[in-house]
Amino acid sequence: MASSKPQPPPGPGDDEGLTSLAVGKNLMNGDVEDDDVEAYLDARARRSCCGGARRPFCCRISYMCVLSRSCTLVFTLGLLVMIAWFIILHLIIRQSPNYNLVSDPEAIKGNNATTQYNWPVFVTARKLIEMQEAEEFPLGVTVLDARPKPNAFTRFGPAGTSVHGSARAYWTDFAANGGILKSDEQLATLFEQRGVSPGRPVVVYGAWTEGWGEEGRVYWQLAYLGHVNVSILYGGIYAWNEHCRDHGGDCGRFASSTDEKKKIADPAGKFVAKANNTLRVSFNDVVWLDEMQSNNTRAVIMDARNGNEYDGATPYGSTYGGHIPRALSFPWKSVFDSDGTGNIASPEAIWTAIRSSPGAPSNLPPTFANLTQAARTTRYIAVSYCTGGVRSAFLFATLTWMPWPGIVSNYDGSWWEYSKQSFTGGS
Repeated sequence: MASSKPQPPPGPGDDEGLTSLAVGKNLMNGDVEDDDVEAYLDARARRSCCGGARRPFCCRISYMCVLSRSCTLVFTLGLLVMIAWFIILHLIIRQSPNYNLVSDPEAIKGNNATTQYNWPVFVTARKLIEMQEAEEFPLGVTVLDARPKPNAFTRFGPAGTSVHGSARAYWTDFAANGGILKSDEQLATLFEQRGVSPGRPVVVYGAWTEGWGEEGRVYWQLAYLGHVNVSILYGGIYAWNEHCRDHGGDCGRFASSTDEKKKIADPAGKFVAKANNTLRVSFNDVVWLDEMQSNNTRAVIMDARNGNEYDGATPYGSTYGGHIPRALSFPWKSVFDSDGTGNIASPEAIWTAIRSSPGAPSNLPPTFANLTQAARTTRYIAVSYCTGGVRSAFLFATLTWMPWPGIVSNYDGSWWEYSKQSFTGGS
């Protein structure tokens, strides 16, 4: 004789409770249709989850739970994993480096506090605000954000933060093929669309040590096009955020005045490219520099990539691995102090690191002061390159800041172009 466990009595207001009991008994006796089984399971789901209330969504979930007892556990674990993942991403994105930036980057140079130009390479956040409010700049300042669009996998500053009123100017917007620049006319138009004009100083910011030196690339592009009043925000977006926090978040004056002054037309007219070709080298130039070493000329070619790339690794799709002949290995982040403060190292420290780099010529002057002295009789040409001319452009900016006692150039085609041209025999 078949036995069955007693079913729980129907809940108050559960009109399907009696039907559930009846179907349950018939189910145990084997005398039931398929439709009755579905109705029975549905009734069980309603009673276990909803207490008899007619809540279709809840009961659909419960119906699945009746069919699979483990779904609740799986769903809960999945939800917890998702929450943990978003928390981790949030912390990664919002994590800021522990900088301790100097108040005046020019002071780092000590007795070398000069520049190749009459405009500072690096400006602080405080200086940026002062420039915007200064009467000598009636048109204000154009601020460019060189960082890529933020996403869940970048650490380029706390999520969503930027200098209010800045225009996005990522380096790929200005490149035609790999790292090679578009035409001068196209570049001038693109920068003009972002608020660049002859009478407005430009300040470019990026992610500093946490990025790829993109702010250096935009700085170099504008310097090459002949804009004489362009600077890099020292410390990047992190320095800006810290300055705002230290002043109670009061950066509104800068934002409002920026918007007001952007409406003023520049009396100097549109931004017209006046290319300074000494700041840019091509594949043919690099080949020529390698062949023209003499007693009166020294070409110091610096590879700003990581050491493993210099040794042959090709993580970014180059035709083959290796480096330009006679190039020394000087990863671009070597320009920063090793103490983690985020400060640019002194010119003497940078020169010492360059001299001790793998591949460095043995006849380089022993000190930066000696280099400056030797440059009076010998022409020293510094050429920086990397994979696509981005990291090397930050090195270009730093060498300009030191200042390098001679010509400083960036190779925008860099290893992407050089490995392809030298492999195919291009000229």
